[in-house]
Amino acid sequence: MVTPVAQYILKGERFLVYTIILPFTDPEITSHYLLNLVVQYYLLIVGLAGFSAAENVLILFVTSVAGYADVLNNKINEMNTLLLDAQNSRDRTSVKLKLREIVLLHQRVLEYEDDLDKRYYLNNYVKVASSIFNLTGALFGCYVSNSFTMYALAITIVIQLFELCLLGTILSIKNEEIRHAFYDSLWYLMDHSEKKDFLIMFHKSQHAKEMTVASMAPLNIVLFIAVSIT
Repeated sequence: MVTPVAQYILKGERFLVYTIILPFTDPEITSHYLLNLVVQYYLLIVGLAGFSAAENVLILFVTSVAGYADVLNNKINEMNTLLLDAQNSRDRTSVKLKLREIVLLHQRVLEYEDDLDKRYYLNNYVKVASSIFNLTGALFGCYVSNSFTMYALAITIVIQLFELCLLGTILSIKNEEIRHAFYDSLWYLMDHSEKKDFLIMFHKSQHAKEMTVASMAPLNIVLFIAVSIT
């Protein structure tokens, strides 16, 4: 990133960050060269900031869902304890209150996942497609020029793709944990009205949203391995 500036200051050689230049400018002219260099560095910094922000929002979404999923599992375990205690009692207030907490919490998890799907439906496709395209180009560059830059670019793309697939895998694992928590709960100790609410949640947990590549393939480690092997 600092190479063009260092080369210009130390050796007087003129290199640009990108090969694309502003219209009606000539890099051979010092003022034009510096203008192009400033604009390219500006675009690079803004682009990195935007990319970092987008990645952080995605990580925030997934980690929030993971956190809510853990809390939901704990609530279900607490409800199991209350169900055992309520077997010999007619007062089921504590069970109903805990079930209401679980319903609201599960609804929040579903809303997060739905929001995540809407926001990143096409974004995931663009990221995966561009990663594959850029990785192909970088590997070709490694083969042709054996350049350190191409190797560094290829490694960076692989890390980026792995991070994206890992987030999708985490979401899938948390959804699976929620399904198992519902399935392994003591739902058979509930009364009729409680079972009705609980079975609705159980049904919804079996159709939870997953991160996908525009609904064409699940976004997970399996996809990362498939791309890596290919």
